[in-house]
Amino acid sequence: MKKLLVLLLSLSLLLAMMSMGVSATQIESQDYKTLIHQAASVFPEYAEKLLNPTYELSDFTRTTTSRTLVKKETRALSDTETISLTEYSDGLILLSDEIYHETTPVGSIPHPDLSVRNFTINVRAICVSNGYSGVFYLDNVSYTINAGLDNYDSITNFGTAREGNNCISSERMSITPNETAYGYARIAYDLGFKNGPRSEQFLTTELILHVGEDTAVIDHYARD
Repeated sequence: MKKLLVLLLSLSLLLAMMSMGVSATQIESQDYKTLIHQAASVFPEYAEKLLNPTYELSDFTRTTTSRTLVKKETRALSDTETISLTEYSDGLILLSDEIYHETTPVGSIPHPDLSVRNFTINVRAICVSNGYSGVFYLDNVSYTINAGLDNYDSITNFGTAREGNNCISSERMSITPNETAYGYARIAYDLGFKNGPRSEQFLTTELILHVGEDTAVIDHYARD
């Protein structure tokens, strides 16, 4: 009897874990589809390319010598979310999405002329190429803006990276916690995205968050 109860309990736990796994996958898939539709609504002229990417017979891998920049623009989706789009001559479209989910004004510290603001954001990078769409997540990145002359900004939390649909690799290449007189604080990732049915068919992009001069800027561009 005890063996039967143990078996039933084990089966119940296994089914619960499987259900949780399916649920997490479904949530991520829905989130990804939502982002694609949001980008299409912000950039309606690119809606067809984003929602129905076309597959072409191609062997694009790490580099493409004929690729040149066609368009780069950032538009607001809401008061707390912006989406940037970069298009290349070979049809490659890269998106980066920035969501502010926490902003804390600290006030006049350490002196009345200094305004300190703390931000926590989620970043999503999307690659649409050759009939494939992929996504990379960087969650809970925090940074501090110190307004005023010679008051430097800093990144206080480098966030958590996650590879989503068709993102086959991600590697954090560099981190610089503090802005200086010679450069910005920054986080840089090399990303690999699938863009063909074979394992060697992929392309690499770079995602960089720059924090400095009292602002934060995200760049997502194709590697040469």
